[in-house]
Amino acid sequence: HMCFHPKGEFVYGINELDCTINVYAFGKDDTILGPILQTVSTLPDGYNNHDHENAKNANGDAASGPNRPSQTNATADLHVSPDGRFLYGSNRGHDSLVCFSISKDGLLKLEGFTYTGGEHPRNFTIHPSGNWILVANQDSDNVVVFRRDRRSGKLEDSGQRAKVKTARCIIWGNPRRKLTKPTWHTVASLTPEQKGINLYVKVVKVSSDVPEVVLGDASGLVTLRPRDDQLKLCVEGAMLRIQNAQIRMVANHMRLEVSKWGVLKEAEHEDIEPCTS
Repeated sequence: HMCFHPKGEFVYGINELDCTINVYAFGKDDTILGPILQTVSTLPDGYNNHDHENAKNANGDAASGPNRPSQTNATADLHVSPDGRFLYGSNRGHDSLVCFSISKDGLLKLEGFTYTGGEHPRNFTIHPSGNWILVANQDSDNVVVFRRDRRSGKLEDSGQRAKVKTARCIIWGNPRRKLTKPTWHTVASLTPEQKGINLYVKVVKVSSDVPEVVLGDASGLVTLRPRDDQLKLCVEGAMLRIQNAQIRMVANHMRLEVSKWGVLKEAEHEDIEPCTS
């Protein structure tokens, strides 16, 4: 896995089998990925990645191992905090998140290790606020919630757990936004290059030689340039509901357009007597 520093000047890559993290320069001198600036271990000093009998995880228990006979640990995921001050990586076997502070030159300084509350932390994610980290422990079938101190980068187990079979990936969802009522316009209020137009109009005239339709309401008339799939709705006398339309200027004349991102439908609306004067 790799991730970018928020400032875009550095890239961090975690090496699964070596249990290391590389720091790369990025975007300088027209290079896509620059040289390695630093390589650091994701494991504590003295940890023997090949000693299955004696290797301990971050909780002091026997290391769970990464499902590889030759190793007691392998890395998985890594993320930079939203403010760019800390980098975290996951150890599967040592069952920890390692935390590094990030200096102005992008280099890493070890801050410590946090037990993930389960085995084989395959994935983790930092909340956009920076206040929380969720860890997916694959082999213990749980997701663990940690409080995060944004100033120090330290993590605290919140005690919250979610039972998820073979937890592997976590993505933050966006809450549903409340729908707002549209603002309705009148034809007379339309201006050149206006966007987000919402209208109730009546079809006044359909041109037979060019794909143009004259629409109107009590304030005035406007010419619509319909798409092919919209023409069948443009029948003289029909009431239409138009939303998210826009005005295009054609030979110094305003033309109404409804793209695929807009709405043009038959409307259940009281009859309108268009102003033709």
